[in-house]
Parts: sequence; structure tokens; C-alpha cells
Amino acid sequence: MWKKAYLVALAHTGNNTESARIAGVNRGTAERLRKANATFHQECDAALDCYQDRLQAAFVSRGVDGVPRKKFTNRGEPIIDQETGKQYVEVEYSDQLLIEEARAAHPNRYRRSNDIHITDDRPSTGEELYAELSALIAEAKGLKDSQPEVPETRRSLARA
Repeated sequence: MWKKAYLVALAHTGNNTESARIAGVNRGTAERLRKANATFHQECDAALDCYQDRLQAAFVSRGVDGVPRKKFTNRGEPIIDQETGKQYVEVEYSDQLLIEEARAAHPNRYRRSNDIHITDDRPSTGEELYAELSALIAEAKGLKDSQPEVPETRRSLARA
């Protein structure tokens, strides 16, 4: 039966089209069965969860353990390690993969600095902001009752 082969391939590739090709079935057939059969749908979800777990493990491994890379000269010749006589290998780490994994696992702790959301009702237009700032300045000067002059347009705000 093609279903077992499809599920194993889906857990390995995470790709419906490729899994169907490996299992020797039309992709549409697999998709229709997934929609019609709750058990098969759950098995597909479990296979995709396995794939996601494999990806996560690979991200962490590349960030923590690194990936060995053989080194070459500018002319493409292998660099030989003088101590071992073998080609020089350097371990490269993926900081970006590790950062993205940390952000996914702990979004509040590792959010980007530009991920700031203002949720209170501060002035949204330049005119409103200018009026509020003018009022605060007047209040600070002890002129609480004076009315600030508010520019009529954003252009006049930019010139002010």
C-alpha cells in the first residue's frame, strides 16, 4: 500500500509532491484521502511534526555543533594542514539559524528590537502630537490655560 511509503517520505521531506512521487501515487489522490479520512489526516500531521522536529534539530546542530567545511586556496587547491598532512577543515557555525530558533522558542525573550507594539491611544497625527506637546510645554511653564497654536497641515508642521 502506498500510504505507509507516503507517510515515511512526508516525515523525511516535509513535501507533499515529493512524498507522493516517492510513494508512486498522484499528489491529488493523497490530498483527497487526507481530506476524506480523519485517521490519514492525523497520520499526515504526525509525519509533518516529525519533519519539523528534524528541522529544529538540524538548526540547533548547525548553530551549536557547526558544520565542517574543507578549505581551499583562491585557485581552488586544497589547503593542507601541516600537522596532519590532510586537507584543512574548519567548523562553521550558523548564528542566524540559532537566533531564529531561539526567537521561535522564546519570542518574548528574543524578539527583534523593532517588534514594539504601542497599544495605548497616543496621538496618531502630527497635528494631534503637536497640540499635546504644546500643551505639555505650556503646562510646564505654568501657562496651563494658554491655547497652543496648531499648524493646519502636515507641511506646516514640518516647517514649524
